[in-house]
Amino acid sequence: MNRSRLEWREFHKIIAGVLKIRSWSQSLLEIEDPQEPGRIVYEPNKLREILSSRYRLLFDSDTSRTPFEISGIEPSTEDEVLSSARLVSSNKGLAIDCVPDAIFRIFVPGFRAKLVDLVNLIFKSGRIPESFSCARLHLLNKLKSGTPSVEDLRPIMISSPIIKLIEAIALRELKDRLEPQIGAAQTGFISGHGTQVHMLRLIGKILDIREGPRFRSGNWFAFFVDFKSAFDRVDHIILFDKLRGSGVSERTIGILKLLYNSYHFSFLGDKPRKVNSGVAQGSLVSPLLYDWYVNDLVLDLSRQFGMDYTFAYADDIALLCLGYSEVRQAISMIEGWGVRNGALLNRRKCGVLPLRLREATLPKKDLEGIPFVRQYKYLGIPLDSALTLKHLVPLIKSKVRKFTARIGLILRDVVGTKTKLDLWQTYARCHFDYFAPAIALCSQLDKFQRMFTKSLKKALDLPIQLPNLPLLHAVGIPSLVQIAGHHILRNKEIIIERYGRCPASLLSLSESLTPFAEGYGSIKDSDSLEVQPDGSIRLDLLSHGYCFERDVLGLATGTFLTLRCKDSSKGTVGSVLACRVCNSPATQIHFLNECPMNSEPREILRRSIPSEFVVSGISGGDYHSFFCGIRSLEAQSTISLNVEEVVDNLARATAAVASSFVSRTISFMSK
Repeated sequence: MNRSRLEWREFHKIIAGVLKIRSWSQSLLEIEDPQEPGRIVYEPNKLREILSSRYRLLFDSDTSRTPFEISGIEPSTEDEVLSSARLVSSNKGLAIDCVPDAIFRIFVPGFRAKLVDLVNLIFKSGRIPESFSCARLHLLNKLKSGTPSVEDLRPIMISSPIIKLIEAIALRELKDRLEPQIGAAQTGFISGHGTQVHMLRLIGKILDIREGPRFRSGNWFAFFVDFKSAFDRVDHIILFDKLRGSGVSERTIGILKLLYNSYHFSFLGDKPRKVNSGVAQGSLVSPLLYDWYVNDLVLDLSRQFGMDYTFAYADDIALLCLGYSEVRQAISMIEGWGVRNGALLNRRKCGVLPLRLREATLPKKDLEGIPFVRQYKYLGIPLDSALTLKHLVPLIKSKVRKFTARIGLILRDVVGTKTKLDLWQTYARCHFDYFAPAIALCSQLDKFQRMFTKSLKKALDLPIQLPNLPLLHAVGIPSLVQIAGHHILRNKEIIIERYGRCPASLLSLSESLTPFAEGYGSIKDSDSLEVQPDGSIRLDLLSHGYCFERDVLGLATGTFLTLRCKDSSKGTVGSVLACRVCNSPATQIHFLNECPMNSEPREILRRSIPSEFVVSGISGGDYHSFFCGIRSLEAQSTISLNVEEVVDNLARATAAVASSFVSRTISFMSK
């Protein structure tokens, strides 16, 4: 064995050890004992024993099953392999083989040909080596926080990129063949559709029902269905029986059989075990295969209750039922399908939500073991009987509070304001983007708009009293109503294209939000900002009705001019006015963030800025802003600065600071 192979094996052993530790530390430290509810298990060996036995049973690993017969798979081509490789996401977790997904982005001569040869060798032999076929089982706590039971864990299979590549080859035809045949009530994992389309259809139909002549408060119900371990209980034999009449080619079915003959999993580094049940969560083909597996149920429910009253997002099914009899009929149909297809209805997590104009007491405790509920969390949105979304308020607050608490610990001279804005958009605004359409449809925008802007101010460490519109205008962030309008108009078109119609309440709302949607993402130049013919910028400081005391003008690489103002009417700091420089390609903004400045950049700026200004500080981190204290404003209403000259000098000053920092760092490390 040559030296390079020995080195690779040693490297593989080290990485595999790290993955084992990461799987343990990132999965669970404690669970509720399935034999003694209320008792917490945290001893590592006991945890391993409970979870290993749980997933051996769930995936039917101890049962000997005859492998599916594979008649022969036609070889692949380089074009097919490369186009399929593009469907594989990069930067995902490593599997047991320690091969990163990034290998498909390598352009080494001869690599593509070898990749095609490997795929064709696997197709020809009809088997996948265990080093590739064994997935690393990673468990996620569906409760997000708190101690879960074994039923509250979501098993994710982290597979080799070679497995993902073979799945991607099959996925291309599956999407073309299966998606057109899947019932219209199903929106889960359908191309171009998402949870927002699904929720807008559901909430829109509920609002239409409330406005209809047959509605009386309490005689309509939303029945939410939950299956136990839905993806993991899919029967492989039944799945392939359903695929036979789908029009999918024998080659693609052969590739799927090859995959399901080969799938193994390993938990915390124990020996590989066979997967004889389920479509693995984390697999590229699993979402579409599950949609097809449950498609006959979705079609039957659509025929019985009407497509407009049936809503499915993969295994998350909701039905709008008139009276108790329709709820009983739905339970009977779903349980009958479950018996035939190996699915178990999770009655404890199902729910019947009465639809009302206002909150009231529940009519019953349960119906055939399905509990009546005051609110039900469906696809992340807690819906209540009157659609007030009152339970969504604490949910978003808790998510935003965690972010603001963490970002508040970051020192100003470590992370610049632009970076904080980016972090806010990634970790806080994303929640508002997701919920905005439902919030607008339930007429709750005002309530959540305040929460939206407050979270932005806290993230940027700004006074809560600041006016909202100037702030949003300054940082280039659309308001919540603009976000809602954008998503509602986009999803309305998707709904009309697929269904040929749209809930009347959604149509009415989209018309009223059209003007706001047109302004989504746009930043209008401030009326007080003008670019002069000579390239200078004139900023009218007094036209906004503010008096200035120890005011500071921030110059953020010529992109924004920022003012910290004192409201003359209230006598307190109450506004930040940030004006975007016209025709500037950049979009950075920096608010006040003062710290000591070296003498050299201070002198550079002092020579380039008019006498009305004096440099007072510089912010550290990955962005640098220079601030100038205004000496006198009483005698003038406008100030002109030459942008190009200031930017050039700012660049020189920044370079000087960076050079000084590097020199001090080297000196410190040398000691």
